Amino acid sequence: MSLVECLQFCDKRDLVLAREELRASLCLGTKAHALGRLKGAEDLRNLLAHSQQHLVKGSSWEELIGLVEWAESVVHTSDQRGR
Repeated sequence: MSLVECLQFCDKRDLVLAREELRASLCLGTKAHALGRLKGAEDLRNLLAHSQQHLVKGSSWEELIGLVEWAESVVHTSDQRGR
C-alpha cells in the first residue's frame, strides 16, 4: 500500500490544490474552481460512506450527476497521465 492510499480525501484535496502543475495536468482549472468541485466530491463521498442523509440534500440530481461525470473525467485524465 502506498502512502497516498493512506491519506484522507481532504488531505489529497489539499495536496492537489497546493500544486498548480498537478491541477493543470488534471485539467482542474483554477484553484477556486478545483476547490469547489473537490469539496463537492468530498461531500458526496461522505454522504455515501455514512448514508445518513439524502444524496441530493441542498442540491439537485442534475448537479449530482454533473459532479460524478466531472469526477470520472478527472480519474480518466489521471489514469492517462499515469501511463
